[in-house]
Amino acid sequence: MIKRALPGNNVGNKIITTTRILNIAEQAGCAYKLPPISLNNSQKLFFRRIFGNDNKDNNEEEERCENNLDMENMRKILSFSYYVLSCHLRTYLLYLSMFPEDYEIEKDRLIMMWIGEDFIQCEKSGKSLFELGENYFTELINRSMIQPMHNSSDDMVPTCHVHDMVLDLICSLLSEENFVTILSDMGGTS
Repeated sequence: MIKRALPGNNVGNKIITTTRILNIAEQAGCAYKLPPISLNNSQKLFFRRIFGNDNKDNNEEEERCENNLDMENMRKILSFSYYVLSCHLRTYLLYLSMFPEDYEIEKDRLIMMWIGEDFIQCEKSGKSLFELGENYFTELINRSMIQPMHNSSDDMVPTCHVHDMVLDLICSLLSEENFVTILSDMGGTS
């Protein structure tokens, strides 16, 4: 329908759509996956967005960050990404709160833990529980809820990582979803 609205004069009209959901991108046409931003550039972008410069060591500016509306808006966007997940994908994502910040999570171990918790149910699809778990793992990657850590020799994803902002969201949702309580030695319960 959109194509009909564009002039057919071979000038090269294009429409670019963005989404965090790979399946939607593939249905819209040619999907281009952006490579992850480097850690150094990610930090620069973050501090430039929050503080207006690359200086992360300014305590006055750091205080401003606790009250920054951009942080609240980012949290709303992440919350939206969470609430559009199906119920079973929410469960798999919430389970990642069991791992500490910056922990490298092994895919196979994670799937076996999901199976052990009886989160993955047999379907009539003829797939094993482990294959279903791999599908759910891939779906969380495709929805940008977890970050894949590719093997350098091939395109395999043996491990993943949860971004700090996503982990913060997950941990804040635990009590709301009545999912799990994490006790820490750091003086309290989160």
